[in-house]
Amino acid sequence: MKKGLLFLLTLALLSPIYGQIINEVVYDPDGPNDGSSTAGEWIELYCEGPGACDASCMVITDGDWTVQIPDGTSIPAGGFYVIGKATYATATVDLDVETCACTTGSNVMELTNSGEAVGLYDATGTLLDGVIYESPSAGNDPGGVGNGGEDSAGAGGCPVVTADIEGNAAAYVSVGSGGDNGIARDLDGGTWGYIDFLDATPGETNEEFLSIDLVDFTVTYIKSTTVQLDWATAQEIDNEYFSIEHSTTGRDFKEIDFVKGAGTSTSKETYQFKHDDAVVGANYYRLRQVDFDGTSTISKVEVVTVKGAKTINAWPTVATSQISIVLSEASTQDQMIEVYNIIGNKVLTAIVESNQTAIELDIADLDNGSYFIRIESGDEMLITRFVKQ
Repeated sequence: MKKGLLFLLTLALLSPIYGQIINEVVYDPDGPNDGSSTAGEWIELYCEGPGACDASCMVITDGDWTVQIPDGTSIPAGGFYVIGKATYATATVDLDVETCACTTGSNVMELTNSGEAVGLYDATGTLLDGVIYESPSAGNDPGGVGNGGEDSAGAGGCPVVTADIEGNAAAYVSVGSGGDNGIARDLDGGTWGYIDFLDATPGETNEEFLSIDLVDFTVTYIKSTTVQLDWATAQEIDNEYFSIEHSTTGRDFKEIDFVKGAGTSTSKETYQFKHDDAVVGANYYRLRQVDFDGTSTISKVEVVTVKGAKTINAWPTVATSQISIVLSEASTQDQMIEVYNIIGNKVLTAIVESNQTAIELDIADLDNGSYFIRIESGDEMLITRFVKQ
């Protein structure tokens, strides 16, 4: 594998049950099978352990075809299982899709060079691991229209498994665009990154890469539409910058800014970035680390929910005896509401108790005129107005 491909993360992506994951995918093999050929493509599974992994009747699919692993198949802890076309494969395969009678769909094990989604499902149809490489078209994207998936063959004592691709689309991890021949996980089970075909290791341990050692990456909702990203590296080699990438879907990421890296460093480096234009709802973030030679790799994805700006409203806005004051979110502490007349005199106070968002306010004794309601909520001052008649 080439230099500068992968982050080393302390947490694995998608912690699938049974300890089995997709570990390496070659979708564009070099040599005699290069270009538009699909003959040399293969997918490698890895057993994370701690014991042997029961792979019986599990299903690999891209949404157009399925390969069902034969009943009774076991992968030793720390071991590998390679699926491909034995006649043409550029790797020694454990499961030959040309002779296994365990496939459904068309063009089995033919992976689109421009982008594809590959999923691993157990015998009950539960997604164990899913990955998206490059930029798949709508038909190849797990969330694409009509990508409901194929039913498995159900041969050799295995049940027919329905792999719900669209229903699990949000759980697939996108590796982004890389323009190489395949993807692999760092040190087996680590972060995804792109690999050159010559660096592929079917049935063998993937290499370790030390472009940077990312030891922490968190995103935190601060207030209003502001989200803070914090991350740290234990060491860096030729790290030019970090691209901050944002998405509202978890799949379509766009760069929103970048932070300069430390170049080469053997000490801990800490970084921080504030995104002030997050959207209300789910916000997904990832880091793309770029070396001086242009090679890059991406981090795991972190998600945070933005509640939006806090608000206070009075209803009705014109009243004679009573108004309702409504807050957009509750506080864990009691909050003081203050009412001021048009010349700035405080004329009324009330308490909104903790974990409450509304209060009824008696204004019968106030003089007719305009009034302002003020409440301090954390480090924000919320103001609204009403008219007493």
